[in-house]
Amino acid sequence: MSNPPVVEVKEILNLKDVLFVGKNKKYTINKKINRIILMNEYRAFKELLHYSTKKTSLKGDIEVLIKIKTYFDIDAIVGVILDAIQGKVFKNDRDVCRLVVEKEKLPKGQRGEVQVFLKSFKKEYEK
Repeated sequence: MSNPPVVEVKEILNLKDVLFVGKNKKYTINKKINRIILMNEYRAFKELLHYSTKKTSLKGDIEVLIKIKTYFDIDAIVGVILDAIQGKVFKNDRDVCRLVVEKEKLPKGQRGEVQVFLKSFKKEYEK
């Protein structure tokens, strides 16, 4: 018989007064080299999220809870958050087994907030 899973919850990101960058500002065309590149605004936003994330290591099945206050669509923000925390808290965002997003809508142009929590379900078995 197995014991119930051990649950561990950690807050890894908490930013206020954030100017979100949506997915419509992700790419641009560099005409000099004739290639699509990341826009500076998007890159800076992703770096802000990455360097503000508390490094941690969790084992087991991982759930990510994202709480945001923003005008943008959820899908415009979630991808960049997962990409930004990748490597600091899990190896790859495909390791996430569950994703929960809560949004409080703000007026267009207003700065927002973002909080990210991780929950790890460790399976421990009796010997």
